[in-house]
Amino acid sequence: MAMLKRIGIKRIPAISRGMDYVMGQKLKDVCDFVGIPLGDIKEFSVDELAGKMEIILTAAISYMQEMKNEDLEPKLPNRDRKIRQLCYHVYRIVEAFCELMDEQVDEYHTTIADIAHPETIKTGTDLGAYGVSVLKRFKSWHCSYGGDGTEPAAAYWGEVTLRELLERVTWHPGQHVRQLKMYLENRGNPPSNPIDETVFDGLPMPKKIWDDEPMDETNGTMQAK
Repeated sequence: MAMLKRIGIKRIPAISRGMDYVMGQKLKDVCDFVGIPLGDIKEFSVDELAGKMEIILTAAISYMQEMKNEDLEPKLPNRDRKIRQLCYHVYRIVEAFCELMDEQVDEYHTTIADIAHPETIKTGTDLGAYGVSVLKRFKSWHCSYGGDGTEPAAAYWGEVTLRELLERVTWHPGQHVRQLKMYLENRGNPPSNPIDETVFDGLPMPKKIWDDEPMDETNGTMQAK
């Protein structure tokens, strides 16, 4: 991290080449920097992104409500993070966005989106109830929002518009919902109401569901359907 700071990188993820770098949150910037095609992506409106968010969070709530305590204890592949914490993180991504919109915080960053879950949240039922409250808050923000998404939004990785930030906080929990679906399927306990994955079409989603999956023969890392 000391080396990164010397060239101006204050937070990760980021990619550097010599003294040049880009932050890792904007997938198009990363792909342009390393020379990998992102694929065809669509610039969704705020309303379209909000619609996708509702589908993604509704699926997350459903998955977690069906989880048993033993489903929440294992750790993620190659990560020192339990499934329970990942579930909480799904909602914090969105709740942190709402906190920024409500001017409770000055900037969207990892210290508010990736905090540890409170001790009061232990079971799948607890997580589901928390998710319901976050979805309600997000829908309330969306109902009161009257802009077009072009106004600036404060994010730690650089200058972004509100629409660009909302796009990230839509596909990011969507990626984790994909992971939870696969996790439950691998445990022989697939969700009873799996998400319609066409909701991800057009979003700049990572190609791999888990970091430890092998790359394909084209060495592609990102795609948008």
